Amino acid sequence: MKKRYVSLLIIICISLFECKSNDQFIVKQISTNSILSISENYKELESDKVLVRYPLEFIIKKNPEVDFLLIQAKIDNKLQSQFNDYLILDENNKVIYNFQKSKLDKDLKFKIIFNYLPVSKNDLSGEQLILFNSLKRGDSIIIQENEPIIKKIKYDLNKKNDSIIIKAFSKDDKLTEKRFKVNW
Repeated sequence: MKKRYVSLLIIICISLFECKSNDQFIVKQISTNSILSISENYKELESDKVLVRYPLEFIIKKNPEVDFLLIQAKIDNKLQSQFNDYLILDENNKVIYNFQKSKLDKDLKFKIIFNYLPVSKNDLSGEQLILFNSLKRGDSIIIQENEPIIKKIKYDLNKKNDSIIIKAFSKDDKLTEKRFKVNW
């Protein structure tokens, strides 16, 4: 009986340790204004549509054990793409080019860009058509979260079952995986 209690205690301790170590790697999404820009192949569309690039920003809480990140997106429950070209930014919004060599002494931001999201003139109010024309010219524009163009993009994306999967590898090759629903 005593052995059983000891075994149970060991299992509980190991479970608690694993939960604690997983909680050290925390990713949360930042809600910000969005910089929309035109996608390269917009000319293939009809004249009343543009394809835009929509950024998502996240924060990685500091954890010196994290050595490598793998970021994937699932849209409609299918693996849409694996992001090898996401940006990781320090607290001054400067890009960190080599994540493995950077020191995680501060929380870091990383940005994922979704390409090829269609927006048409019908999605916009009269005032917004100026923004549409700017996009047609290929300009990047800052758009507030409450503007119709952003609401339309979020509405379309929220109809799907989307999630971002973040896998963090520690220096001893242990894997911590975090999945969460994207808040478009």
